[in-house]
Amino acid sequence: KDILPGIILCLCALFAVLVMVFWHPHEQRRDVLTSKLTKYNTYITSPLLATQRGHPLILPLDDHQPMDVIDIKLVAACTQQDCAGAAEHRRRLLTKRGLSDIDSPETLHGATWVRWTIYAKHGGHDTMCASKKYDLREQMQVEVLESVDLLETPCAHSFAHGDHFRVVVGTDSVNPLSVLAQAIQLGPVGRHRIILAGTLFVVIFAGIISEVIHRCYVTFIGSFLALGLLSMVHEVPEVHTVVAMIDAGTLMLLFAMMVNVHLLSLTGFFQWISVRVVDFANGNAMVLFFLLANLTGFLSAFLDNVTCVLLIGPVTIKLCEQMGMNPMPFYLTETIAATIGGTATLIGDPPNVVIGNKLQLRFNDFMIFNGPLVLVIMPLAVTIQYFRFRHMFPKENIKLDMEAMRADNKIHDERSLFFLAFIFGGIFLGLFLFELHGHEPSWFCLLGMLGASIATSRHDIRHAIAAVEWDTLLFFAGLFVFVESLSEIGLIRFIGGHMSNIIRQVPLESRLSAAMVIFLWVSAIGSAFLESLPYTTTITFIIIALMNADDLEIPLEPLAWALSVGACVGGIGSIMGSSANLVSMAVSERYAPANPIKGVYFLQYGFPLLLVSISIATAYQHVLFVIIQPYK
Repeated sequence: KDILPGIILCLCALFAVLVMVFWHPHEQRRDVLTSKLTKYNTYITSPLLATQRGHPLILPLDDHQPMDVIDIKLVAACTQQDCAGAAEHRRRLLTKRGLSDIDSPETLHGATWVRWTIYAKHGGHDTMCASKKYDLREQMQVEVLESVDLLETPCAHSFAHGDHFRVVVGTDSVNPLSVLAQAIQLGPVGRHRIILAGTLFVVIFAGIISEVIHRCYVTFIGSFLALGLLSMVHEVPEVHTVVAMIDAGTLMLLFAMMVNVHLLSLTGFFQWISVRVVDFANGNAMVLFFLLANLTGFLSAFLDNVTCVLLIGPVTIKLCEQMGMNPMPFYLTETIAATIGGTATLIGDPPNVVIGNKLQLRFNDFMIFNGPLVLVIMPLAVTIQYFRFRHMFPKENIKLDMEAMRADNKIHDERSLFFLAFIFGGIFLGLFLFELHGHEPSWFCLLGMLGASIATSRHDIRHAIAAVEWDTLLFFAGLFVFVESLSEIGLIRFIGGHMSNIIRQVPLESRLSAAMVIFLWVSAIGSAFLESLPYTTTITFIIIALMNADDLEIPLEPLAWALSVGACVGGIGSIMGSSANLVSMAVSERYAPANPIKGVYFLQYGFPLLLVSISIATAYQHVLFVIIQPYK
């Protein structure tokens, strides 16, 4: 039994080495530009190319490589000169036809267009397999990602006979139109990549929840497998591409706040404040529970929830130690309240930052549309948690020697506390004024960490970084790579695409209500089990695309609020749903190793709260956006 796991690991390592040595998948070109398609959260590798009317661009395809599916990536931009030239050419054509600019439908499709087409040469003749055109206007950029299964096109017979295929990019611009274009050939695995990606996600998520091995190992294994699948169906990503998948802003914020909280704890502040809170609660566990949970949720609306969880965790654990209670119910409920509370404002939860920036929503908008909902569901969630944990609380007030506790828990480094108070005040001010400056919160936390470290010990940095939870940072890094790789494969786009297709099939009189329900519930469940940031980013661009569509005939701003509530509140549903969940686990393991928060607790306690909260949100948003109709 002791030797078998080691033998299995050695065989797996040997197999991985052999695969890396003898397997030669398609690799990225290293001599050209690699850029990110922000609309689709994916990368394109292409030199700067050009196409113009009469001189189409032909993208090479390798007939000796599998070609079951072709992924087409395209970026095109129209300058004023390009668009003006195309418009003048169109006017001349209209004049010859006896039409005016006004009564011709051609003038309604923008100043110019760009189009990709797949051709197959069969029997000396070209057969068009698939094609799509995109309108371009002045100072406008179009990003394209289309997947074409050749067996589902008129060229299925050409595919079966091994005919030659080519991808052509054309335009009606009389001037050269700058484009980035890439055609990626996928083999049979490409046709089933969504199923493979979904299966891999389920397996890795089960591994994280089960805690058979440390979650860092699970995410790293998942990351390598996801990158292997990505290499199999697309191409091998470069190391710098993999590193770019990691959200450095989140890691910076976590690193800095871990250090800041540790330095603050060295002054005796947490022990001091815990005694004051116990004194205010008068030893009543119920009062303390509601006070801490709702206070955390309120603070999370004006700070970010990760910062709140980092700050309140040590205080809560010290309080429970003073009162002889298990800190797990307190800290778990505070984490859930922080995630829900962050839904109320632009800066409270990272998904809201993405939604606000991409859809041009203001700080006040979040408070107006999400604030009343949060004021209902957050206290309700705390109340439900209390009834689930009340058997763990003493029925009578705990008798404590408050004089002795005050004497034993004094501030023992007033000088450092004085500097840290100003530094934390500066951090909070920077976070609170996010709408004015727009800088990422991680910068303020990192600069504050630098100042705090120098102020407390200018000749020693080890006292500061000793508190960093490196396993948590590594877990986040692995998780980002894992989810971004699945996104690159197309799993998240697949979910979002089906959402938009379903909306179009709903009758117009019920379309807005159905669309909000779909976005709200799918976002809540999706954010619970997918990392919320890449999911939110992808769905945000789907909403932008829907806003540019002419066939929906409904106001789409309500979908942004459905996405906001779903993505933020959905974070309480599982360990992977929110960064705050992972941070609370790390903090509890450090400060309360006897009673840590486990990943399965978020499924056990958080997921039922998610269902209750989203049910209430469904009714609230229906009344607000369908009956009251502020966007009519």
